[in-house]
Amino acid sequence: MAESIRSEQLQHISIPHPHDVLCGRGMGLMKHKGNVQFRQWVNEFKTSYILSDSNVEKAKFVEIIVGRVQDQRPPGRFLCRKQGWSPHRGKGSINDGVWELAGTLHAEEKTKQALREGAHI
Repeated sequence: MAESIRSEQLQHISIPHPHDVLCGRGMGLMKHKGNVQFRQWVNEFKTSYILSDSNVEKAKFVEIIVGRVQDQRPPGRFLCRKQGWSPHRGKGSINDGVWELAGTLHAEEKTKQALREGAHI
């Protein structure tokens, strides 16, 4: 039973740390240190991703970026606001809600979207 409580506590995060990538919209999320670093890594691979015709190669770029987030100390996580949370409650700070761990697929989709964003090739 203690293990399930601990697991549940790991799923809900009140205050994200600087290595976390926060999913959502808004200037506060864009300025979060983990999101800034994430965008730098995305920009490093963006041109190669867009020019690649190989889905295997594109998947490798995504894997590298997600891996870099997770390989930090402490490990970065992809977090989403808990369902039902609204930025209109409180002041909209990243610390005023409950965050949940995004699944692997969500992290990969966020990374793919970021790699495609603004592509004019």
